[in-house]
Amino acid sequence: MSKLKIFASLSAAVLLLLAGAAAFLLYHPSSPALPNNEINDASGLNRTVIGEVVSPMTEDEIRAAVKSANEEGFKIAIAGARHSMGGQSMHPDAVVVDMLHYDRVLSLDAEKKLVTVQSGVTWRELQEYLNPEGLAVMVMQGPNLFTVGGSMSVNAHGWDLRNGPLASTVESFRILTADGTVRNCSRTENPELFRVVLGGYGLFGVILDATLHVTTNNAYKAIVFQIDYHQFPDYFLNKILPNPDIDLGEADLSIDPKTLLRDVVGVAYARASDTGRTDALQNEINVFRDRFYFDLSRRFDWGKTLRWRLQIRHEYPQPGATRTRNNIFRTPVERIRYYSPSDSDILQEYFVPPDKFVPFIDELRAIIERRHVNLLNATVRYIAPNDDAFLNYARRDYFAVVLYINVKSSLAGQSAAREMTRELIDLSVEDGGTFYLPYVLYYDKSELAAAYPKIDEFFDMKREYDPSELFMNGFYAKYGK
Repeated sequence: MSKLKIFASLSAAVLLLLAGAAAFLLYHPSSPALPNNEINDASGLNRTVIGEVVSPMTEDEIRAAVKSANEEGFKIAIAGARHSMGGQSMHPDAVVVDMLHYDRVLSLDAEKKLVTVQSGVTWRELQEYLNPEGLAVMVMQGPNLFTVGGSMSVNAHGWDLRNGPLASTVESFRILTADGTVRNCSRTENPELFRVVLGGYGLFGVILDATLHVTTNNAYKAIVFQIDYHQFPDYFLNKILPNPDIDLGEADLSIDPKTLLRDVVGVAYARASDTGRTDALQNEINVFRDRFYFDLSRRFDWGKTLRWRLQIRHEYPQPGATRTRNNIFRTPVERIRYYSPSDSDILQEYFVPPDKFVPFIDELRAIIERRHVNLLNATVRYIAPNDDAFLNYARRDYFAVVLYINVKSSLAGQSAAREMTRELIDLSVEDGGTFYLPYVLYYDKSELAAAYPKIDEFFDMKREYDPSELFMNGFYAKYGK
């Protein structure tokens, strides 16, 4: 055999071996199909036996489901995309009202920039409706797979720097309450119910439809920056926020163990035009490639180093690149979809005042290193103050530190995650901040009360509007009693 053929054979064998090793390393079982009487959420940690799932398509069907459950003595849990991670959309033996098929856009007033939608519509569907009109969503999470009703119930926030959480963009909504009454809610009509439903985790009734403020689908030019974390607060507060043309932005902190949480790479978007754009909506690309590198970072420290370096080089737009608002609000999610029977990826989020950002990050780094936390991503967003929601996390201007963490599903792994979470909650509260409530319920009632001093008043109002506690979920079951 010639040397060329031997080399070719060896090369093919090496490539086959590498491909086999990669396939072995990155193989994960598919999420198992659950019996009809069980559901789970995005964390995979809250498998729950329920009574039944109903999937209404009309308002009459929602009314009938609520009336039937009430008469038969069942509890109701309200679910959308089920991306809350602490059982907020489920309860044992409850009737789960799945809103995903209640998903029509009802009307658009393009002149006033107001759109009315059924609560089960996803942000993706709303973007597809608005984009041809040259309009865009004002505030939403980065990914667009969530429902409007679910986002209202957690009072979501995202890229927008100017408007605060989603509640600020809600003009009004209609809600079906426990007594079968449909109430119109706004800042002037049923204002108390308006405030407790926004960020109320589905505990006051079924949101039927909502009227939201939308905005022009502007074009934006990217401003990309790479700095040390000590410099970030001053850079953001003095360079980014005062610029009236910059509407959107976020930053990422390094997950590389060598520069953990020290290097910051971010992007801000400055308006290039105020003309409503109708550019084609972009879908996620390179899913397999990005999932490969993300999985390496889940398993190995060197994978974290590699992914961070690739992220700096490839995930951010070129300075000056132009994107529309609708396309910026389409954060990739397929690359992080993950199932394993032994571990899970979870989100956590802590809000800290800008002047406490650096000491908070220093303590966060110490906790991650001391507890060997498997940190997969750390993002920083800015939250403008807003007081529209009763359970308010936007009490002043905050930096939101969003952590994406892999945790073990074992009792020991969950215990470690619980201890880490409680330590971080205490740290954020000591720094004059708080934490976000849609995630795994690792904290106790005293920590919840320290972060949300009005929590008992919130639960009292829940019982006032729903004295039979018809609407239930894991959050209320653990802390509301």
